[in-house]
Amino acid sequence: MVKSKPILIGICGPSTSGKSTLANSLSKKLNAEVIEADNFLLAKPKRRVAGYTSWENPKSMMLKEFKQSVKDIKNGKVIIIPSKKMTEIFDKKIYPKQIIIVEGFLLFHDKSFSKIFDLKLFIDLPFEKIIQRRVDYCGEGERDYCEKVVIPEHLIYRKKMISNSDYVLDGNKTKSQIEKEALKIIKDRINV
Repeated sequence: MVKSKPILIGICGPSTSGKSTLANSLSKKLNAEVIEADNFLLAKPKRRVAGYTSWENPKSMMLKEFKQSVKDIKNGKVIIIPSKKMTEIFDKKIYPKQIIIVEGFLLFHDKSFSKIFDLKLFIDLPFEKIIQRRVDYCGEGERDYCEKVVIPEHLIYRKKMISNSDYVLDGNKTKSQIEKEALKIIKDRINV
């Protein structure tokens, strides 16, 4: 357990922008713990968009539990969160460390909640790249869902999330370039 409150770094951005990749690489460099907002996705969200079940909005999450978990760890408490997406099973203990990285595609959609973070990074990516990465990752069948659900849902919150961010990182850069830029910002901003 840490003696002072953990430093909370938020990483936000659209689907496939590299949030998890950056969070996991930073966690190794900074000896940080990672909380993935995706692990708070509901098993069966009710929102439908263009005939699809939408996982791309706040109603698709256990948002109350997610926010409480982040607040609790920020206050130095041990939390129990889901270890996997869409299970709704709280089975993973997270202990406070000096640095906690929280990553999620809707992390900064709520201005009052986003204030909990000591540093807010947004990874931006052009829509055509979002679509291509989803297709590469999930297969060609993902294209229609991405065009009809992922992008339109992201656009609802995009401006708000960017305005609630401290820094916008270019998701077109290589993984190592993004990591290097993020580390510089973190070291300059929070002296780690």
